[in-house]
Amino acid sequence: MTSNEPPDSSTPPVGRAAFRGSFWMLFNAVATRLTGLMATVLLGLWLTQADFGVFGIAMSVSALAAVLREGGLRQYLVREHRRHEQLIGPVFYMALCFNLLTAGLMVGMAQFSSLWTEDAAQAHSIALLVYVAAISAPLGTPGAVLQARPMGGLQFGTISAITGFSSLIRYGGMILLAWRFADTLGTLTLVLTLPVCAVFEWVAFRYVNPERLWSRRPEVSTWPSLLSHARWILLGSLAIAMINWAPNLALSAVSRDTDLVGVYFMAFNIVAQVGILLSANVGAVLLPAFAKLTGDRGRLDSAILKSIRQMMLLATPLSLGLAVTFPALEQLIWHGKWESAAAAVRVLGYMYPFLVMLAVPLAAQQAVGQFRQWALTLLAVGGVSIASAAAGGVMVPHGARAVEGIAWWTGLSGAAVALTCTVLIAGRLGIAVGATVASALPAWAIALAAAIPAIWLDGRVFANLGSIVRFMASGGLFSVLFVACVRILVPGHIEEALAMVPSSAGRFCRRALLLPEPVS
Repeated sequence: MTSNEPPDSSTPPVGRAAFRGSFWMLFNAVATRLTGLMATVLLGLWLTQADFGVFGIAMSVSALAAVLREGGLRQYLVREHRRHEQLIGPVFYMALCFNLLTAGLMVGMAQFSSLWTEDAAQAHSIALLVYVAAISAPLGTPGAVLQARPMGGLQFGTISAITGFSSLIRYGGMILLAWRFADTLGTLTLVLTLPVCAVFEWVAFRYVNPERLWSRRPEVSTWPSLLSHARWILLGSLAIAMINWAPNLALSAVSRDTDLVGVYFMAFNIVAQVGILLSANVGAVLLPAFAKLTGDRGRLDSAILKSIRQMMLLATPLSLGLAVTFPALEQLIWHGKWESAAAAVRVLGYMYPFLVMLAVPLAAQQAVGQFRQWALTLLAVGGVSIASAAAGGVMVPHGARAVEGIAWWTGLSGAAVALTCTVLIAGRLGIAVGATVASALPAWAIALAAAIPAIWLDGRVFANLGSIVRFMASGGLFSVLFVACVRILVPGHIEEALAMVPSSAGRFCRRALLLPEPVS
C-alpha cells in the first residue's frame, strides 16, 4: 500500500497533543541547546584541546557501557502504557539491576584507558571521569522509570520542564565548577554534576508521579519475557551510543592523538547541540503519539511524512546556519583558539540534518513494534559512523586540515546512510519512496542553496569586517534567503509548522510571512 496524504479537515486529538508536545519539547530543546552551547563556549576558553580529547574519550567509554541503562525497558513501558500497573514493578527492579551492571561495566572499562592515549596522566584522568559517570547510572533508575507514566500520558510540558531544569543543573554546574576549580580538579569538573542531575530527576518525577516503586513486587518470573521484548531496544541503545560516541574512540585508537580527538569532539559537540537534543526531544513526543495511531495506518503514514517535513524544516536552518556563522563566532568568542574546528563544524553542519531526521522513522518503527528492524537500522548507522571515523583517521594526512577531512568522511557517510534508512523504513510502512524524498529534501536543498552565497560572501567580503558585524551579515543573509525561499517554494511546510505554536504566535508569524489566515 502506498500512502497518499488526505487533507485533514480538523486536527485529531492525538495530533493536537503531539503538536503541543512538539512545541514544548522544541522550547526545551532550544533552552537546553543554549545552555549547552554556553557551557561549550566557556569551557573552550578554559580548557585545552587535549582536555577536550580526554573528556570526549571518557564520555565515549561511559556511553558504550551505558547501553545497558534500564535495559531498554522504559521505552517498552511507554509503548505498553495500558499495562503500566502490571509492568511497573518488574520493570523498575530489572532496570535497577541493569543500571548496577552498567556501573560495574564502566568501572571495568576504565581500567583500559591506556588503549586510547600514550600519556599516563591522561589515561588516569579518563579513568577518573568514567568512575564518576558510573555513579549516576544506578542513581538515575527511579527517575527514568517514573518518567514513563507522564510520557505515555503525553504530558510533554511537565517532562520538558523537568528535563530542561536538569540540563540547567548539569551545564550550569559544569560552568561554575570549571570556573572555580579547573586549575585544581581539571577535567573532573565536567562530570561532577551527573550524579546530581540523576538525583534531581528522581525527586522531580517522584513529585509528578508519586508511585511507590520500592514497594512494588519485582516478579522475577516475568523478567525473561520482559528481556525478550526489550532485547532489540537494548541493541538499539548500543547502536545509538555507537553513532554518538564510538567515532571518538575509533579516531583515538587509530591516531593516538588526544589533540586531534579534542578538536573533532569540539566540532561534533557544537553541531550536536542542534542535532542530538532536537531529535531526542521530538522523538520523545513522536513515539507515544505514533503509538496511538497504529490502528489507523493512513493517519500514521500522514503523521510520519508531516513529522519528517517539520523535522527538516527545524534542523536544516539550525545546522546550516551554524555552518555559515561559526567562523565568525569562533573569532568572536575564542579568538582563533578553535579555528582548526571551524571547517569541520561547517562540513558536519551540511550533513547532520539527515541524522536528525532519522529520529522520525525510528520512532515510527518503535510505535508499530518493529523493534528488531529499529535496532538493525541503528546498528547499520552506528557501524558506518565507526568505520568512517576510523577510515578518516587513517586516510586523511595529519596536519592543519586533518579534522576537516575526517568530518567529510563521517558527515557524508552518515547523511547517506540516514537518508537511505529513512526511505527503506518508510517503504516498509507502506509509504511511497517519492513521498518520503519529497518530504525530506526540500528544506535541506533550500537551506543549502541559501548557505552557498552566504558562505561565499563570508569568506571573501564579510571576513574583513569585525566579528560581530561578520556574524550578523552572514547569518542575516542566510536567514533572509532561507525564509524567503521556504515562503515561496514550500508554503505548505510553514502552514504545518504554525499548527505547532500557540495561536497568538501563529498569527504574528502569519502576518510577518504575509500568509493568509486559515479558514475556520
